[in-house]
Amino acid sequence: MLCIMIFVAGYLWIIDRYHIFSGPVDPVGLEWFWCWIMGFGLLFSVPVGVLTVAAGVLTYRCHTDHPRRGLSILIGLLLTFPAICAVLFTFLVFIAVFQG
Repeated sequence: MLCIMIFVAGYLWIIDRYHIFSGPVDPVGLEWFWCWIMGFGLLFSVPVGVLTVAAGVLTYRCHTDHPRRGLSILIGLLLTFPAICAVLFTFLVFIAVFQG
């Protein structure tokens, strides 16, 4: 919740300070705006990938009577590709929503 409040406060401050959506825009303001959105986009989207892998491995380990470590590692490795896709998709959606 604190990260969301910091993001929104900084987002509104940068928009107001550099007139991002109205009037002539300073290139420095656009750079700050882009860096702010990219930084928080990564901050919000990387946990999605971590939780994807963790959920898959923990689901296997909790529903199996005798979980094997090697199979857990294999499941984790197999889930890295969907996790990377989820991170990239979430990051792109975040940028599309806030960058416009």
